[in-house]
Amino acid sequence: FWKSAEHVPAISDNGMEKRVQQGISRQKAISIALQRNSSLQATFEELGIAKSDLLQSGFFTNPHIDSVFRLPNKGIQTNIEIDGRINLSDFWQVPLRKEVSRDTVEIVSLFILHTIMDIILETKTAYDTCLYEVQQLNITQDIAQKVTELYNRIVHRQRFGFTTDFDKNIASIEVSKWHVEVLKHKTALTNAYTHLRRMMGIHVYPTPLILTDALAYTIKYIPQREDLKNTALKYRPELQIATLKIAQAKHIRSLEKARIFDDVHVGLSYKRDFETEKGWGPSLGVSLPIFDTNKGNIERAEFLLQQAHATHQAEKEKIMEEVYQAYEDVMATAQQIAIFNQEILPAAHGAISYAQTYFESMELNMVVLLDTQVKLYELQKSLLHEMFHAAQAKNQLERATGKSLDFSHLQEPSVKITHISKNNK
Repeated sequence: FWKSAEHVPAISDNGMEKRVQQGISRQKAISIALQRNSSLQATFEELGIAKSDLLQSGFFTNPHIDSVFRLPNKGIQTNIEIDGRINLSDFWQVPLRKEVSRDTVEIVSLFILHTIMDIILETKTAYDTCLYEVQQLNITQDIAQKVTELYNRIVHRQRFGFTTDFDKNIASIEVSKWHVEVLKHKTALTNAYTHLRRMMGIHVYPTPLILTDALAYTIKYIPQREDLKNTALKYRPELQIATLKIAQAKHIRSLEKARIFDDVHVGLSYKRDFETEKGWGPSLGVSLPIFDTNKGNIERAEFLLQQAHATHQAEKEKIMEEVYQAYEDVMATAQQIAIFNQEILPAAHGAISYAQTYFESMELNMVVLLDTQVKLYELQKSLLHEMFHAAQAKNQLERATGKSLDFSHLQEPSVKITHISKNNK
């Protein structure tokens, strides 16, 4: 996915706006987010920085030359001293430095994968939230409309003495309450569109988006919990990062031990004095580890290694917890949706039918019918919430395992609204 910003072909905001207004699938939203999300692009630059550090770590120290030319008080002979040397300690330190830098490159690469997975999860969540809020707003507007119709019918029937002021006031409260709910869901939907736009790196303003996918809240096949755990321990980049940090800590420890003799150099020396004597020969320089034995840095590397092992174990336990929790959420929401569809909603529809029948025979008043109707709507909103929760649980399970799961895209969850006959006036 990564390209340096100067090599990415620019797409104008207006051009991208035209694209998204043609309709966005969930996969398209994810693709746009991976290409344009500013936070992700900033993370990608870390890879370029790490590769530059790796390149630099492989260079040997430049040869060093010292020279002295002394002019005599008499005569024409010049005293010359020339000393050229290379850093011998580079031969055992540079490979170790490269290992540490190479570990960093791999860690950054895996961290980018970790960030990509987070971006995918957050984009999916933002997309599903928009779908959820659209449905919630539609249901709430329908409720508000039906409650208003009931209120108007109560007012109409009051003229003939069939209802009381109590019925009228109760209905008025319901009308106002559901109008407030409509305003809340309009705000929530606007905020959901804004967040999805930010995730995709396009103009952040509260303009509706055309979403073409349905709320995907079921999984065709759910593996066993232990199989999911093993998959997560194999594919989760966080655990791979923790493993690489153990290897890097070992390389750092080896490097610090190699720095006990930190400055060792060899070379050639040439000297000619004021007279005629001259000569050349090898030179050797060693920084003797008498006072500074690099013990502090070696101990620090040991603590880094212990910390890396502890972090690895903690990451492993965290991943197992996330898998188990996501698995339980998926299983629980599936059962809850089934109970709603098979038990709760049929009973609510039966209650509506009962209320309508006895309202027509004048054995129940309009308030009871109104309350029964509102209860059904609230249950339908609860079912939609469970569907949204199931979609989020599925997304979390995929993120927890570090791998996509096979799921089916069902139709947009539409909730059947039971209407009260307008002939009951």
